Amino acid sequence: MSTVYRGIAFNEALHVVNKQQYEREERRYFLDGVVAKAVFGEGIYLVHDTDMAAQYAFCHAETENDFAAVISQQLTLDNPMILHRDYNEADLRKDALEWKYPDGNLPDNMWQTEPMLRVEKTGAIMREYLLHMKYDGIKYHVNNEFIYYISYFPCTQISDIRIDFIFDIHDLKNASVQVLRERYKLKNQYL
Repeated sequence: MSTVYRGIAFNEALHVVNKQQYEREERRYFLDGVVAKAVFGEGIYLVHDTDMAAQYAFCHAETENDFAAVISQQLTLDNPMILHRDYNEADLRKDALEWKYPDGNLPDNMWQTEPMLRVEKTGAIMREYLLHMKYDGIKYHVNNEFIYYISYFPCTQISDIRIDFIFDIHDLKNASVQVLRERYKLKNQYL
């Protein structure tokens, strides 16, 4: 079991904490052309780091004109695919496509579609491949300091969802994420 984080808008966070489950997809479009992509297919994407979660929360809050919320939760993956420098996203994509199309004949429209649709298609194939291989999610060591987690069965893998901290995105002009988190924790320690 690992404590992991996700950054979303405050109103969505209230809903998620109250229901103890997620209902919105990962793929979202934000301001200035920023996109949250579901590179590994449908699932809940989480991070091990509050600073990174706060960056996602900022995008959600800015788009929805809301406060930002970083939420923590417990994640239990029984058999995750481990991705790292020696076996990464590109290797997984290659293996999944070879599994799905063993004769090497990819559908004509696979690479001719717009980039986001291509990501969606290959992500769905990667998810299908991993589930076929009996993996229940992904633990991706992007580098030595950053880890992504993808939960393919969030209703059974994610528990104890709580608000870790809330911040106004405008406060980032005067304070770091960690300072804002410490202020929130100090202010709410007796609630």
